[in-house]
Amino acid sequence: MGDRPKSDFVAHLLAMPSRNELILRSGTWSVWSASMFSENIGESLTNVEAILIQVVGTRQEVPCKHCEERRGPFAHCVRIPEANNHWGNCHWGGDRDRCSFNEGPIAPKPTRVRRPKMTDEEYRTHQETVRVLREKKGQLMGLRREQQRDVLDYSSQITTSTTTSDPNQPNPMTSFISSQQRALEMENLTDEMLDDLFALVDKLL
Repeated sequence: MGDRPKSDFVAHLLAMPSRNELILRSGTWSVWSASMFSENIGESLTNVEAILIQVVGTRQEVPCKHCEERRGPFAHCVRIPEANNHWGNCHWGGDRDRCSFNEGPIAPKPTRVRRPKMTDEEYRTHQETVRVLREKKGQLMGLRREQQRDVLDYSSQITTSTTTSDPNQPNPMTSFISSQQRALEMENLTDEMLDDLFALVDKLL
């Protein structure tokens, strides 16, 4: 096979004692001849490492999915104990990142998100927030009622009064229009805030 490329990992594997006989999976020779297998070993440093892993690694009683599916050329599922992502069959051909043993356990999907229990201080803050929001909600509702009464009062003045002869007295129509404008401006400014605030209060109460 000629000179083999070197690496720190290869040097580490070569320094380990041999534990296993290199056994190829049945059917391997129906795919490769001896010369083809030798060529595959020499195609990449990864394949050289895979051979050494099989010789010096630890055989697993329960194989990974890769080995169960008869992928890779070796008969047994073998790994290097101190390097969890290095398994012989999975290492061969650069497939080690797809080894099922390298996948973390799948956490069960929670049925609902559980909120952590509040501390005493957090509970007091929560209660105070709710109290303030209740108060603000009442104030804003009162403001709207005042605006409605204001509009009704001026409407009544217009329908029951005639034009005044005293130029120093305010014209009811002018006052009514100004009131309407103020009310509309106030409603435009507060509508969105009210909707957001009420939605928040409803969630907290």
